[in-house]
Amino acid sequence: MAAPPPDSALHDLVSAIDRRSLRTSVRLMVDLIAPFGIIAGNVVLFVQPFLAQSRWRQAIAPLMHEQGWAQLQQLLADDDD
Repeated sequence: MAAPPPDSALHDLVSAIDRRSLRTSVRLMVDLIAPFGIIAGNVVLFVQPFLAQSRWRQAIAPLMHEQGWAQLQQLLADDDD
């Protein structure tokens, strides 16, 4: 699978996480999952059809790739206030 194109989906996801004040919890979870990015990407790929055409389907699309998990981890670390 090719790497995800640069887009704002992960930034939107991080913004949604921040709006719900879940940054610390999500950052901990992502720090635990990121080393297993290839497996986590396959889980996301499996779950995606069950989301129909909801807004979550587009938000998690970058997480189907190992690089997406690394990017999310970096965004959560960079924007940490």
